[in-house]
Amino acid sequence: MNQSTRNTGTGVVLVTGSSSGIGAAITRRLLDAGWQVIGLDRTPAPSTKGFRAIEVDLTDASKLAATVAALPRIDAIVHAAGFMRTAVLGALKPEDGRACGASTSMRLLCSPTR
Repeated sequence: MNQSTRNTGTGVVLVTGSSSGIGAAITRRLLDAGWQVIGLDRTPAPSTKGFRAIEVDLTDASKLAATVAALPRIDAIVHAAGFMRTAVLGALKPEDGRACGASTSMRLLCSPTR
């Protein structure tokens, strides 16, 4: 992001998890500040002026890669998507923790080829 883009609130921001919770609040704030926002969600909110919603599951690496490849130039990324697995103490498995991680999706979103 260049200095003028950061200071003026103009440009394009990619927000994961933009349809609810913290991601939705960040999206509203960015739109109010004049940013264009692209939201990536499993269940996207409706697109509106300045906001383009794209349905994609961040845990599906091949679909995420195809989605990211089709995006325009992005000035900033806000990774607000998430989910949580819960269970009784001792019942969670290591793969439950890995499923909640963002490493694969963030590698694809932040690829230097973008």
